[in-house]
Amino acid sequence: MKFKSHHITFVIIASVLLFLFIRSNAQTLRILPLGNSITAGTDGDPPQEGLRIAYRFTLYSLLTSAGYDFDFVGHGWSGYDIFPDANHGGIPGTRDQYLVRLLQDGYDERWEVQITPGGQPYLDVYPADIILLHIGTNDITHGEGTSPVSVAQILDQIDSWEVRTGNRAIVFVARILNRKVYSLETTQFNNNVAAMVAARNDPDIMMVDIENGAGINYLTDMQDDGIHPYESGYTKMGQKWFEAIQSLNEPPYFTSSPVKDAIEDEPYSYTVTVDDDNPMDELTIIAGSKPSWLSFTDFGDKSGLLYGTPGDAHVGDHPVSLIVSDGKEIATQNFTIRVSNVNDPPRITGQRALETDEDVSVTLYKEDFTIEDVDNPPSDLALIILDGNHYSKQANNVIPDQNYNGMLSVNVRVTDQIDTSDMYYASLQVNPVNDPPVIIGQKHALEVKQTYTLEIQPGDLNYIDIDNNVGELSVILLPDPDTIFLVKGNQLTPFKDTIGTVEVIVMLDDGEDTSNEFSLQVDILPQFSPPRFTTTPPEEAYVNKSYFYVADATDPDGDALSYRTTTLPDWLEFNATLKLLGGVPSVQDTGWVWVGIEVSDGRYAVEQLYRLEVKLYTSAGSDKEFDIDHREGTGLIRKLYPVPAGDRIHVSLAKERGYYVQIIDISGKMLNGFSNNDHVGSEFEIDLNGFDPGVYFIRVFDEERVDTRKFVINR
Repeated sequence: MKFKSHHITFVIIASVLLFLFIRSNAQTLRILPLGNSITAGTDGDPPQEGLRIAYRFTLYSLLTSAGYDFDFVGHGWSGYDIFPDANHGGIPGTRDQYLVRLLQDGYDERWEVQITPGGQPYLDVYPADIILLHIGTNDITHGEGTSPVSVAQILDQIDSWEVRTGNRAIVFVARILNRKVYSLETTQFNNNVAAMVAARNDPDIMMVDIENGAGINYLTDMQDDGIHPYESGYTKMGQKWFEAIQSLNEPPYFTSSPVKDAIEDEPYSYTVTVDDDNPMDELTIIAGSKPSWLSFTDFGDKSGLLYGTPGDAHVGDHPVSLIVSDGKEIATQNFTIRVSNVNDPPRITGQRALETDEDVSVTLYKEDFTIEDVDNPPSDLALIILDGNHYSKQANNVIPDQNYNGMLSVNVRVTDQIDTSDMYYASLQVNPVNDPPVIIGQKHALEVKQTYTLEIQPGDLNYIDIDNNVGELSVILLPDPDTIFLVKGNQLTPFKDTIGTVEVIVMLDDGEDTSNEFSLQVDILPQFSPPRFTTTPPEEAYVNKSYFYVADATDPDGDALSYRTTTLPDWLEFNATLKLLGGVPSVQDTGWVWVGIEVSDGRYAVEQLYRLEVKLYTSAGSDKEFDIDHREGTGLIRKLYPVPAGDRIHVSLAKERGYYVQIIDISGKMLNGFSNNDHVGSEFEIDLNGFDPGVYFIRVFDEERVDTRKFVINR
């Protein structure tokens, strides 16, 4: 188990603790809560054994949050409905002398029960690394006085187990809780136990002040029996036990091995890692001594980095001392770094100005650069050009990519025949040479009305211009030889009599050069255009079946449109606002009729005239996706309101269960559906948000009947 300490309550001999916790590195810490009902949890608060958490739940939560790897041990098992690790050695009603016997052979004299098999000593079956001992409350209650003798005998039994088994345990002995009504006898008992523990002079046995040091409010934290704490008191006890466990400390230590070899002019690094057996200790790493060419960084996560690059002057041995501290103890790591001498590669430190024109290659020489080499004369050096972006190379020739211009970064190195320098990014200015734009096509259709002006932009053309952005280009229109339109710059204005598709000769200008001539197609539209229908009417209707047609039209000029009928049989009606034509023909209407709908933009009126055939309905004769059967006589739908509807419509049915409801548009397509499993009862509302204004049907059916009603949404 790993330990941490923020609040040191006791002075502990580190060597003894180190011996105790050698076994706990990477192992689980076993904790035995030992005592009476205050350890187990009382019958009165709460009564169920699975809910009796005592102080153990708070301690469990704090240890878990702090990162401890631990396990509560003992034969007891209470509070298991609240937290998973509910073991303990608490026996309700037990006394000091009963625990002595329990530790000897596992027999519980209080309840006359053999707890351990075969009469084994209790700690043989439930070994512990830490024992939390809270005992004496029942002894005082039964008038056994304030003597600490029996508590000393408990400690003797623990010592005997340690000697016999070779185990080691820390025992935290509590100054036990006082009473709701203050008990001087309890305080005297605690004083005597504390004196006895001090006289033993055993660093593995420590007092924990639960009586006065846990912050217990004896008026509000104690139950009415005056002996057992409420949950608020147990919480404070758990916090105090946690602080006692935290008080144990282990020194930090290094977990990494130092890097002892370095090479002149090459980066050196050593990743330092440390650890501490106290999981929440904050560790600090520093370099106590180091050579000037080294730096050290503490990352704050139990690691750091020793790094640097030795130079010519640093060849030889360099002592280093690293120190790690947990705020209480330190550990050091001392070692020597040996720096070896090697050949120094050359270095490029600068260059002269280099330039060429776009699409023109240039030769680079080592004399174009400032080169440092402490080991070799300039005659031994050679320039190397490497591959890079936006250029190719042939030996020492750099060839910029076609049409590339601007500052070109060329990757170069220099070699002394033994070592090669670091990469140097040489700057080569490639001066731009303008390329004229090239028009290769027309991007989209262009149109303009008679006498209106059309501005033609570069974006109307597909073109190539590797030198300029679209904002740097302008369009030039050439005059029309037939004089059917006027041009001015990039503006085209057709004459009043011009109509149809015309060819316009255009060029692009980039400020320096102009492009090729290109023939652009422009459609000349009439100055005013009539509206046109965008819908096609259904040309068949069926006797006693609803017929609907929603007419729609557009106007190229964006004019407001109005609708009316020109020819209409008696059984049809037209709603000009909804553009809705609808009705139900009877048998007398069978045959052909003419239907005419007119749309007008105030200047032009266009009629949609079509022949409509009324037929007798047969199920085989309908090719609709869904048949809207309007059988109002079935009586499933009692009432439908309001009509026309807005955002909601209310439905009243003749039955409460066993039906299915569908919402259908005028084409017969079902838009929504639900059964009485969704809406129980005969009265309900349907949310119409999301439905466009127009005509719809509600259809209700059960196993025998169908009822359909029409409604209109008009917002």
